[in-house]
Amino acid sequence: MWLTGLPRKDMMTVMNSRWILPALLAGSMCTAYVAQAEGEKEVYTRLKTDLQEQLRVLRSMTNPASTQAGIPALDKVLKRLRELNTQTDEAELWRYIDNTPGVKQPLITILEDTMVQLHRIEQAKFYANKELRRRLAPMLNSAPAPGV
Repeated sequence: MWLTGLPRKDMMTVMNSRWILPALLAGSMCTAYVAQAEGEKEVYTRLKTDLQEQLRVLRSMTNPASTQAGIPALDKVLKRLRELNTQTDEAELWRYIDNTPGVKQPLITILEDTMVQLHRIEQAKFYANKELRRRLAPMLNSAPAPGV
């Protein structure tokens, strides 16, 4: 018998439980993190795809006719981006983007190209399309965050 009053066999069971339980809990926490990372990866992929589609639509707007024709596609992608924004934990998504090699730069490139297209369209006075001006106003009027 050990000092605790338990037979040695029972004490070994308690000691094994003391080590096994934390290991199992740590493993389940890792599994939860991986599942969460997989969820963030999926959100990132949707974000990237929608931003690429938005860029494609903006690039297609080169005259009044193509601008008018592109508005339904732009509306569709802007709606998906708004929905994604409401369904996403932004802090978790940015944690994934900041800590996953190779995912941040593609987004930066897409956003830079998007800004070039927005500037081009703005310089073209939105191809005299008030609907397009209204849809793009939030992107054109938003100031960058402090420190950016």
